[in-house]
Amino acid sequence: MGEAFEDIVNVPLDRIGVVIGKKGETKKLIEEKTAVELKINSKTGEVKIYRKNGEKSVLARQVIEAIAVGFSPEKALKLLDNNIYIDKIDIRRFSRNQKDLERIKSRLIGRKGKAKRFISEESKTDIVIYDAYVAIIGRPENIYLARQAILKLIHGAPHSAVFHFIEKRSEE
Repeated sequence: MGEAFEDIVNVPLDRIGVVIGKKGETKKLIEEKTAVELKINSKTGEVKIYRKNGEKSVLARQVIEAIAVGFSPEKALKLLDNNIYIDKIDIRRFSRNQKDLERIKSRLIGRKGKAKRFISEESKTDIVIYDAYVAIIGRPENIYLARQAILKLIHGAPHSAVFHFIEKRSEE
């Protein structure tokens, strides 16, 4: 193989097809843009990353992890930009049980997706809620704002108060 083995990312089985893409397009795109070779086991969800040249293999891992938590490949590939990052919040840390986890996720999504959409638009970030995670892609200062709003909702703040908070902060 010649390349140096770098890393393994475990992708949920329901997301492995997204990492591969139609006719392998997403896999090829990640390989081209990050100078890696990916070996994907679609039965276990294991993605092995072999680096061809050093620094970009870290970006390959981030892109794959972003797809694994629910982002589309297009949004995940934004991580290849120097000023774009990903932040993940494990909601299980704030919930007592599965019912509580579902309640928190519902608050974060809001009626007809309004809460998630509003926070995303006002903070200029991309947000997904998948399994027990909320993930945010954006510039550091925008991620910080979105994270603050999300944590307020998780801790029970009224939606109206969180919307007011984020509107005020995004104007600054």
